[in-house]
Amino acid sequence: SPPLLPATDYFIFYQTLVITPILFLSGPVFPVDQLPIVFQTAARFLPLSHSIDLIRPIMLGHPVVDVCLHVGALCIYVLIPFFLSTALLRRRLLR
Repeated sequence: SPPLLPATDYFIFYQTLVITPILFLSGPVFPVDQLPIVFQTAARFLPLSHSIDLIRPIMLGHPVVDVCLHVGALCIYVLIPFFLSTALLRRRLLR
């Protein structure tokens, strides 16, 4: 099977297609509640929005709401890529 990343030049594709939309939809540039409802719903599933929902109230001196939800979601976003990368590495090493 072909490699997932044939050369390091392909890193720019991930930044352009994945990281940039996450940055604009998650709320660090402008509030998520000003986005259309479809984008607000999509933003709820992005890991950066959970990080921002934890950090922004702390920086502004407000109480943080739904701490367990945000920390749990971030843990899931850590565990899924960990197990995926472990499986891909194991497949690569056993080849």
